[in-house]
Amino acid sequence: MPVHNTDMAAIFNKVANLLDIEDANQFRLRAYRNAARTIAGLPQRIVDLVPQESYGAARHYFTGSKAHNIAVRKIGVKKGLKITEYGISNGKADEKKVRALNWSACPILSRNCARIGAK
Repeated sequence: MPVHNTDMAAIFNKVANLLDIEDANQFRLRAYRNAARTIAGLPQRIVDLVPQESYGAARHYFTGSKAHNIAVRKIGVKKGLKITEYGISNGKADEKKVRALNWSACPILSRNCARIGAK
C-alpha cells in the first residue's frame, strides 16, 4: 500500500490534536501543524525525497529518539563505521556492515534505547 502525503499529513494533524488536548507546549503544537501543512502541499511523495538505497537508514534515523541515534552512532564509531541517516559507512547499509554491529538487517533497528544502552 503506497503512502500518500495526505495520509502522513493527517497523522501529524492527529498528533497536534492530541497535544492540544493535553495543553502541550504551543510551539510544539504549531510545529506539528506546520509539518502537516508542508507535507500535504509537497508536489511529490515525501517518501520519494530519500533515495531508495538510503530509505531503511533514514527511516531508522528519523523515527528514533535523539539519545537512541547518538547511542547508535557511538556503537558505529567503536566498530570503525560511520552511521548516518543515509546509511552505514558508505551510504548503503549492506548486510555485511549490519552484521558487524551484531544487528539484524531490518529497516528499523529499535526505538527502545535500553536495548542499545541509550538513556
